[in-house]
Amino acid sequence: MKATYQDHLKSKFKPTFFGLFETQYDSLLKNVYAYIYDKPIWSPPAITCKGPVSGGCRNITLAEIQGQFEMYGYNPKLQAKALARVEKYVTDFEAATVLKPTREETERLLAVRDYFRDHIKKATIDSAHEGSLYTPR
Repeated sequence: MKATYQDHLKSKFKPTFFGLFETQYDSLLKNVYAYIYDKPIWSPPAITCKGPVSGGCRNITLAEIQGQFEMYGYNPKLQAKALARVEKYVTDFEAATVLKPTREETERLLAVRDYFRDHIKKATIDSAHEGSLYTPR
């Protein structure tokens, strides 16, 4: 499958309000951080295909992070980089002595890490068996 310039732009940038650009990696990590610490994020007002949408604060859910991670499935390097960063968060959490994370924060982080690992593992298995008669279930 031939990649287009538009695919290249999608893999490098995630458009934000006022035409500013934020990389997909930064966007994903920002949402992971907000999910772990249960912090609300500001969603700016925007005009969508369904009409104007007002901005506001909202909390990130695990399903949103999973969807964002799956959306970047065409870029395995980005997924591996995000997993490596989340693994670093886990080691930092385990080594924390002064500001220890709560049990809930640790559980949230481990849920994200486990999902990232499982998704990459499943994608690797699926791509290894692509085109063969055997399909893992």
